[in-house]
Amino acid sequence: MFERPSAVQIHMRTHTGEKPYECPHCHKMYPSSTNLNRHVRQVHGEDVPGSSSRPARK
Repeated sequence: MFERPSAVQIHMRTHTGEKPYECPHCHKMYPSSTNLNRHVRQVHGEDVPGSSSRPARK
């Protein structure tokens, strides 16, 4: 059971393989903005302003 509908959507990506968030530096894709922001901080050494990334548009 999930408290928020958005949590269900993020969880479903583990089953579908959807990764709508793209790193602006290396173009690696992530299933959530949280994972993307962690990657940007750890790999590229940058703070993520506001940390509210939007999904990549295809």
